[in-house]
Amino acid sequence: MKLKSVCSIFLLVVLLSAIVSTGIYLHGNGFFSAGNASGQKLPVILYHSVLPEEYCSKPAYRYETPLEDFRAQMQYLYDNGYTSIDSKQLVSFLYEKKDLPPKSILITFDDGFLNNLEFAYPILKEFGFHAVEYVITSYVGEQEELFQPGTKQFISREGMARCADVFEYQSHTYNLHRKVDGKKKNDPQQSLLTKETRETVLQDIRKSLELPLMRTESFAYPYGAYSQTVVSVLRELDFQYALTIKKQYVTQNTNPLLLGRFMLVQETTMDEFVEFVSGDYVAPKQ
Repeated sequence: MKLKSVCSIFLLVVLLSAIVSTGIYLHGNGFFSAGNASGQKLPVILYHSVLPEEYCSKPAYRYETPLEDFRAQMQYLYDNGYTSIDSKQLVSFLYEKKDLPPKSILITFDDGFLNNLEFAYPILKEFGFHAVEYVITSYVGEQEELFQPGTKQFISREGMARCADVFEYQSHTYNLHRKVDGKKKNDPQQSLLTKETRETVLQDIRKSLELPLMRTESFAYPYGAYSQTVVSVLRELDFQYALTIKKQYVTQNTNPLLLGRFMLVQETTMDEFVEFVSGDYVAPKQ
């Protein structure tokens, strides 16, 4: 009896070692394999607000990208032959090992600000680009509002439908994009999402998917912060990939639930933007 137990444990250890060595990870009802990677690396860029410079906060608020800068960045992508992909293409890249078009890029926006539809949408449409909007769905109203400078406004169901030819909509929680006890300091570890119970996280994210037009391929962690509990909930709900704000490229070897992004902020220069999207960025040595 003891010999059978020892043999069973030995075989289990061998199996787990084989899985780890081949880069296979359990995901949902199946496996993600990091083997047979193509070598492609995908830049994922992140915006929050896009506003005409005269509407940007004074003093500057770093998560507002001046509209003029945004247009110049999209013009660069267009002039240099970049292809904006959608979530289905990224899932195929990660799980089926399908190559992406040359110079692919994933354009993302967090929080669901009305200014994304008011100002970014027409430019994206002009250049034929697709983008992913990560929505805090409890903030979404029914009808579109007129844009009012200096106020924090969020997208509506009407606006989502109107702009669905450019944007796809994915979850950024229902109502857990907050800091613990209302704390405002810039500390990702104070993300309420990472502090709540598993059941609370599960119910919140599940509720975020009830909004019409919401898709279920991906999730963006508020403040880029995650925990093992949150990751396990995403697996249970069968999300295919999730985004942090770690500055790194997406490859076919990357854990799909811990993908990186390049956040573009008010002080981002054009040289930095080009470095990010060209694949030339190298993280500083620790």
